[in-house]
Amino acid sequence: MENYIKISNLMYGHNNEDVTVNIDEKLTNLAAYLATMEYCDDISVTPIKLTTKILTSTSKKFLASKLNLYDVLFASDEMIKSSLKGKKIYDHLELANLYNSTALLISPFDIPIKYVNQNYYHGLLSLQNPQIYEEDFLKEIKLLISRIELSKKKSDFSCLCYIHEIMHSQLVRFKGSISDYLNDDVLSIFIELVFAYENNQNNLLKKDFLIRINHFLIEFEILYNYYYENNGNISDIDATVTSKYIISTLKAFKLFDQYISGSDTEKTFIMSKIQEVFDAKKTLEEILVELDITYENSLDKNLFIKQLII
Repeated sequence: MENYIKISNLMYGHNNEDVTVNIDEKLTNLAAYLATMEYCDDISVTPIKLTTKILTSTSKKFLASKLNLYDVLFASDEMIKSSLKGKKIYDHLELANLYNSTALLISPFDIPIKYVNQNYYHGLLSLQNPQIYEEDFLKEIKLLISRIELSKKKSDFSCLCYIHEIMHSQLVRFKGSISDYLNDDVLSIFIELVFAYENNQNNLLKKDFLIRINHFLIEFEILYNYYYENNGNISDIDATVTSKYIISTLKAFKLFDQYISGSDTEKTFIMSKIQEVFDAKKTLEEILVELDITYENSLDKNLFIKQLII
């Protein structure tokens, strides 16, 4: 576990020592409250015909109306293999420089999309993993994107998933954009909710909210079992990933509530704060402080009630 945290810190610029959430009374009460709600029947998928061109253009138009996005570093598996093939390099700094030089700058909307046989809500930003864990190497390498994965089952969730991963692409441009691993999904979940809010055909916002709640409850159960009923099936790393989704979901909901409750000026201000993270002027944690988004004030069941009664 210690090595996992160390590697994550070096690769992503995180600054974590402990990344497992404690189960306290407020978190337990919130999970218990949400678990009593009957909402599963409200989650339905609307299959649609959606080309990659329409997917990317729709997402690009939406994101361009909110934020200025940057080109990203891309390297395919073939590019990495070709660059390193036959090279005998024993200096880790030299190897890191060669690895970094493999990448190309491309538009985030030109990242190759791989459609996979997963559930309709699947999305993944895949990064290259050089599988070299020397500290000097990890400090120097850049995060190279290889592809975005989406479900081959096209639905009204496809754009949500794609926009979510595009946001991740902006946050891996610089190491240290996010200093706390537990906040890794805050902005990606937030922006998908904003898209659903502004494109609310077929109750898309409510369905996205319900799926996020369901995911939150699944992760809470994993974390609960890790602490109290663990027979060895749940590892420390599992608990760490679970903690990330719990914290990120709560803070994203809080930020979203602040966004939709605000005036147009306040909405623009929130997006300007996110832009500062993209511009490498501030960390995500710094803007969350400025926007008063904390774990404690995200444990408010009213944040959930307001959305579920829409």
